[in-house]
Amino acid sequence: MKKEEIHSQTLGYEPKRMKPVHLFTSFFLTVTGHAQRNEILNKTAVVRHKRGLSGGYALDDLHERLVAEGRIADSMTKKELDLVRRQLHALLNNDQAMNAAFHPFSTFGNDYTGTSELFLSRHNRVDGYAGTFIYQILDATRDGKEVLKFARETIAEPDDTLTLLARPVLGAKNSEDTVDLLAEYTLKFGDLTSERLQQISKQMRTETTAVVLLCRNLKERESKYSRLRHLILGLGTWLFRYLLKVSTPTGQRATLLLDFSDQADSRLRAQSRWCYNRHYNHVLELYDRWNREEAYDEDIEESALFAKKNGKKAAQGNDYSFLAEHYLELAVRMGLCQPRSGSAYKHFELQPDTLRTLLLSVISPQEVEEIGTVAPKLREAWGLVFGGCPDDRQYLREDGYSGIDEEDLFQIDRVGFIRLAKKLNMASEPSDGLVLFSPTPEILP
Repeated sequence: MKKEEIHSQTLGYEPKRMKPVHLFTSFFLTVTGHAQRNEILNKTAVVRHKRGLSGGYALDDLHERLVAEGRIADSMTKKELDLVRRQLHALLNNDQAMNAAFHPFSTFGNDYTGTSELFLSRHNRVDGYAGTFIYQILDATRDGKEVLKFARETIAEPDDTLTLLARPVLGAKNSEDTVDLLAEYTLKFGDLTSERLQQISKQMRTETTAVVLLCRNLKERESKYSRLRHLILGLGTWLFRYLLKVSTPTGQRATLLLDFSDQADSRLRAQSRWCYNRHYNHVLELYDRWNREEAYDEDIEESALFAKKNGKKAAQGNDYSFLAEHYLELAVRMGLCQPRSGSAYKHFELQPDTLRTLLLSVISPQEVEEIGTVAPKLREAWGLVFGGCPDDRQYLREDGYSGIDEEDLFQIDRVGFIRLAKKLNMASEPSDGLVLFSPTPEILP
């Protein structure tokens, strides 16, 4: 068997280290079917390189070219151009995934933090076709098609601020290249059968329904940039939930015990860390567990299919660290865990943007709901436990968590969650014990 066959059979895509912008590019390239070369954009927006800027990236050469092609006015000085390109760099490299991609340089991949289809470039894919996998699952259901329709309409909207700013160095609609990531996916991983599409769609039905509601809320009021960002955070969390559901042993739930206590030495923090490490180990052991259960056509441990290239394969065994890296990248980059630094002692705690995204996925537009209805929806759709449901402690016991008392969960964690939601203007507490949530801050009391 080939590695691609194992990835396909187990997950449906290749698990890699992945930033939100990588998922954004892969997903929207699949949605639109078009990409731009964007050579001028790249040479303008890349302002540094470890070997120093040269060729078309050097300021003198770039200024001469832009003037000659009528992209900038003759009156714009090199100093002014340098200031503009540094602004573009800051905006388009927000995810730190933009690299010098053209002669005299080359790169393994290049993605822009863009806001329209004109920023979609086709370089080496570094997301393992996860975006294309998600597209296929969504395309298999009515709810999923609604998400794709929202994505297609949003990315096609013209004249957002960032696109207007970069317009002089962007390509045109008629210069797009056709891209068929679905065909590429099939060549690499094979077809997703209708039976498997339906099986995964059913497995992820609750999360997909939540993303549909997220899209409906985003239509109401958010800017284009915000809509795209929240959509990708929603789809990234969808993918993380899928990874956990596939890797969690039968009989266990993909629970995420959140810790908003801000107390590094608390029992709650210890249990949230255990939750993070528990899922980490389940994902790390996924391929090996399937192999022991004889799910593959051959023994991948005996064949050392994933052994490192150096050393003797038989003695070395397989290296599944790529699974751990994929889990870590998704959890950190999608804002599901902290700290975001290199510390190994991580726990589940939502970043503000992620909390906003997930709240928008469970509360209907223009509605006001109490915490007693919001918390169960978050637990059902995304597996989030933070003391919002009266039976959370029993729920955690059933999942094997222990040592969490009433104060930890209901007086500390719950309060921390509410405090963050209030800072986001998505919750209010008009009286003791009454906590209200809404995607529309103006209607909160």
